[in-house]
Amino acid sequence: MSLPIREKMEETTTAHAAFEDRLEDIEKRLSLHETKITDAEDRSRRNNIRLRGVPEDVGTQDLTAFTTELFGAVLPDIPADMLLLDRIHRIPRPQHLPPTTPRDVLMRLHYYHAKDQILRAHRARKDLPDKFKSILLFTDLSAETLWRRRSFKPVAEALRHHRIPYRWGYPAKLLITKGEKLLTAASPKEGLELLHKWDIAPNLQATGLRKTQGTDGRPQRQR
Repeated sequence: MSLPIREKMEETTTAHAAFEDRLEDIEKRLSLHETKITDAEDRSRRNNIRLRGVPEDVGTQDLTAFTTELFGAVLPDIPADMLLLDRIHRIPRPQHLPPTTPRDVLMRLHYYHAKDQILRAHRARKDLPDKFKSILLFTDLSAETLWRRRSFKPVAEALRHHRIPYRWGYPAKLLITKGEKLLTAASPKEGLELLHKWDIAPNLQATGLRKTQGTDGRPQRQR
């Protein structure tokens, strides 16, 4: 091989390595910016509650009265002025759901600690009136955070099956109570490692991820 050709190959190899380093740096910066955007979006939703199962015959003008009555049943001792709403409305039904499915209701409570108390109390209440028994309450999260939490599905299902208590940490990590210890799984990999340590076999097919929203399986950011 002649010297000019060898030198040209070395230059090409050096340029390619520099390009890969630059690309890796850009990907890291992009990931950091996406994390910041997701964090800002989740913080803007901090006081929101998403209600599922509210019948469509509850009209827009009646949503406030309906939810106030629901929250009074969930948390009877909460003062009425703590249930101040900034806004409430229905949101579009996902296209994959039947047209008979009631649209979710999205509401923003003025006081964050009222929202937190309501969600905690709702999880614990088993004696709600019949008209409210089918209503589900959720924290309103960004599409990106929901996508990340769904990636924990095999771990979460295994924990529930073995009756190991856990709760979600912000924005997407599992806080697991095992005996007297509180353990954190900041990624699905860390969760699977804990399950392996406890001789628990997860269902790795149960990812719960829908890969129709973006080319990489990640959800497209809502605008």
